[in-house]
Formats: sequence, structure tokens, C-alpha cells
Amino acid sequence: MICLTGDVHHRSYHGANTRYAKQTEAQLALRYCDIAARHNVKLTLFVTGKACLEEQATVEDLSRRSHCEIGGHTFCAFRSIRHWLSKYLGGSVLGSAALQRGDIERTIAAIGAVTGKQTRAWRNHAYLHDIHTYPILGELV
Repeated sequence: MICLTGDVHHRSYHGANTRYAKQTEAQLALRYCDIAARHNVKLTLFVTGKACLEEQATVEDLSRRSHCEIGGHTFCAFRSIRHWLSKYLGGSVLGSAALQRGDIERTIAAIGAVTGKQTRAWRNHAYLHDIHTYPILGELV
């Protein structure tokens, strides 16, 4: 069995590899999807909520492909003032259970609004989690 996955961050994310690519991660994900389809391989792409807002048409295109599942990947990859304050004051970008719940709910709503589908898959950015993460995901995803 082959299990292909990938993370799709928003255009404004500006990760370490961003400067080397002429296309956004969402645009590159379309190419990745096409390669998987040619080999009859299904994949799950974990998409940030902000990617849904910044590149609606591209994420919608990804979601229409029968071999591609769209999962959540946090709303902003923990790059917000709330997350930075949480790290500074509490030692973790994850923040409180309430902050995590809000982030997950915003992401689910953004994916649903763009794809018209409810997401059933989730991977936190950088695989970060704490004692609150999985119970919240169990309720919402």
C-alpha cells in the first residue's frame, strides 16, 4: 500500500523553501496531484485554512480531483500574533485548548467553504500537539 501525503501552506507563509519556487505550494500541489493520478495513487493534502482563503480556485481544483483528499493543517501554521504570544507567555505556539479549538474550527470552516466538503483528515503543522489536541480533533474532525 502506498500512502502519499503533502502539506500545502498559504501563499503568505514564506517558508524556507519559498524563495526557490516560482509557483505557490498550492500550484505545486496540482502538479503533485497530476503525477499521483498518472500512477493511480491516491493522496491526502493537508491544507492550511489561509491557503483556502488566499488561493480559493486552486484549492477548489484540488478538491475536485477524485484521487485527492483535502485535510486540515491548522489555519495559519501557527504564524499569528496569538500563537507568538502563546509561545512567549506559555512556552508553546499551540496555546490553550480554546485557542486550538478556534484554530481547528476556522480551518474546517475555510476548507468547507472552498471545497463544499467536510474534512476528515488532519495533520498539525510541524506535527505539534499536546494533551488538548487529539480530544478536540476527535470532536470536530
